Amino acid sequence: MSTSRYAGVCALVLAGSFAGSFLASRGVAPVHAQEATDLRGRSFTLVDQQGHTMASLRSGIAGAELVLSGNRGARIEIDGSGSISIHNLAGHLVWSAPPKGGVIPASE
Repeated sequence: MSTSRYAGVCALVLAGSFAGSFLASRGVAPVHAQEATDLRGRSFTLVDQQGHTMASLRSGIAGAELVLSGNRGARIEIDGSGSISIHNLAGHLVWSAPPKGGVIPASE
């Protein structure tokens, strides 16, 4: 590649990056959080733009429970006792740790 062609490609890339950053900064309005010192609740749910639940954090008998859901039905559950379970798209249990009735091994 000749020097002039290389310089032209570099200038084009540089101009494209400036144009992209300009459009990106103009396209999305900045979001400013309100100052909060404490946030309390029994459960928190994260939903997508269509209102489907994507994640939930709630208080359970053994402690906090976290459920991460996919938009097709797969989900991961972590409960307060430390067990983790992964469910497939049909909702069937695919993997869990510790297995049902199992004990979490102690590490040294």
